[in-house]
Amino acid sequence: MDWVIGPDIANGACSFEVLSHHGKLERVAVDVLATDSLLSPGRRKRRLYVGDFSSWKPACDTDYLRAFGLQLPAHIENRHMVFTSPTSDGPTIHVPAQVLLHALFKPVRILHPAIFTPANIDQLAFVDYASTPPKVVLDMLGKKHLEPRWVGSQHQALLWLHTSISARASAQSVHMNALKGLLNLSLPAGQVRMALHGLESGGNMYVTKASLVWVKVPPIDSITGQEQTFIFNTNAEEDRTVFASARAIQVPLHLNGLSSLTDEEWQVVEPLLQGKRQVRVRHSRRALLDTILYKIASGTSWKKVPRDGFAVTDLTSTFRNWVADGRLTKAINALESLRRSQAINLQGCRGAIPAPSTSCLSPMPTSSRGRT
Repeated sequence: MDWVIGPDIANGACSFEVLSHHGKLERVAVDVLATDSLLSPGRRKRRLYVGDFSSWKPACDTDYLRAFGLQLPAHIENRHMVFTSPTSDGPTIHVPAQVLLHALFKPVRILHPAIFTPANIDQLAFVDYASTPPKVVLDMLGKKHLEPRWVGSQHQALLWLHTSISARASAQSVHMNALKGLLNLSLPAGQVRMALHGLESGGNMYVTKASLVWVKVPPIDSITGQEQTFIFNTNAEEDRTVFASARAIQVPLHLNGLSSLTDEEWQVVEPLLQGKRQVRVRHSRRALLDTILYKIASGTSWKKVPRDGFAVTDLTSTFRNWVADGRLTKAINALESLRRSQAINLQGCRGAIPAPSTSCLSPMPTSSRGRT
């Protein structure tokens, strides 16, 4: 997917006119728009936006397109709104409506396309005003659409869209604008935290992807009359900080500069890596830990770490999980104690031998591989 020029509604069906980076005009269905991304620069920057949408104003779409080397044909009128907003400590951001649709209305099989229909979000949920305070009821007549794997963020999206008066109006504005041939929306009220990805150039960030982390609905904008916070990322809290950073961790090394585990160390560390629940382990925890220790100690990127039998995602997800629940900290603390004691013992036997360092390079271990 490249640049979406605008929507067209005919016979109750919505489609979109799209300009590819080759200059070719195409027409795609609404479900394609729900899953495909915008222009993809070679190297995207990531920034967090925390604030509201009060400072977001209509921007010049020409500037956005020029940043990616695109120009609309003379006979084509752009009908796709771009918003811009200054940031307090970073570049001015430029965000197309399509990026906001993906962030606010979650590009899944039914929720995102629903906003382009007359029934809009009401086809998936409704508000029970007989309750005090009013509550949002997920319409399980659409059970085939509300699959169990969506229970987290997608249900939160529905709850937010029906609870927030301005968010509901925002969803409905998408369809009303589409009837006019415009890809545009009114912006909801409340504080948001969004992860923005895009191209940075000349003090500007041209956003190609955005993810909503959480949104805080003020009492005046809520059907309940109370402030509410909706969290869309199941691993995030409102005050979440980035904790899973390998750069913030130091690995104690052996005196020979190696980071890999000995059999004796593994006997001590293995119980510390056991989770609260008994789950089937696909890969050797020792192999995973050896590789994670090497990655941290050497500074090698996750993609370039030598590995045997598991994917990059196995490493990164294991790393995040072990950091989040404290298992990696316990393991590293245990290794530091063991390796320091070993260095002290050797120093007593041989003289002045330095304690284990936390410096980088060590050869990648090849032992202890395999599955458990």
